[in-house]
Amino acid sequence: MIDLRLFTLVRSGLGLTVVVAATTAAPVQAQLDGSKQAGSQIYSEPQEQNDPGTSSRYSKAVANCLYKRLGKEKISEYLKASDPVSTDLKQAGLRWTRVERALEDCMGAWAETYYPDVRMAKIGMSFSQNRLRALLMEEAYLDSQATPLKIAEGSGELTDRTYVSRGKNLATAQGLGNFADCVAYRDASGADAMLRTEPGSAEELAGAHSLGAVLGACLIQGQEIEFTAASIRAIAADGLWSRLNFGPKGTH
Repeated sequence: MIDLRLFTLVRSGLGLTVVVAATTAAPVQAQLDGSKQAGSQIYSEPQEQNDPGTSSRYSKAVANCLYKRLGKEKISEYLKASDPVSTDLKQAGLRWTRVERALEDCMGAWAETYYPDVRMAKIGMSFSQNRLRALLMEEAYLDSQATPLKIAEGSGELTDRTYVSRGKNLATAQGLGNFADCVAYRDASGADAMLRTEPGSAEELAGAHSLGAVLGACLIQGQEIEFTAASIRAIAADGLWSRLNFGPKGTH
């Protein structure tokens, strides 16, 4: 059983403060809000059927299945036509109905493995385009990288990633994209190691905590992001996949 803990990083003008305290607080979604105190919080996953990682392991199995069903090339096109907030399916040349059919097949194929009552596999389980993007980035990165990605000496922190968001969503997407780039740049080996852990495991939680200092260093004044181990995993996948596929900014 994983001990539920809250790991808090607070960045202010006085520097970085680290506080660890026992808690059973539920996770919240990552957010950018300049009106709040800058900081980040890492929560372990909530318990589900006496196993806090069931949902995460099931999600990974489904994503791996979907990656194989749609194929590496189509997934690459899909991911390149997306950013942390939006996805342009027309640009990706992909119909969402096709993704939904394949997703439903994969969910059915793996449901019995993770849920004694297969009906529970769909209760509280959803795959939004943004969540699916993060899961597929992890599968695509691991499929391409048998060993940790090496950051070339002298290369820039930001990647040459593309953004499809518009209006107010663009600023949010850029902020999240820059954050993921920073995490991967400052600790590519740590981010890679976390992606190779089993979702919901003690090793995954340890990996989330080991990235704490980097997460704090990548915060900017006025930025607050609250995490679960799964959301840190998603940011690690985003940063690593984007550096691998887009390269450092200014190289294209």
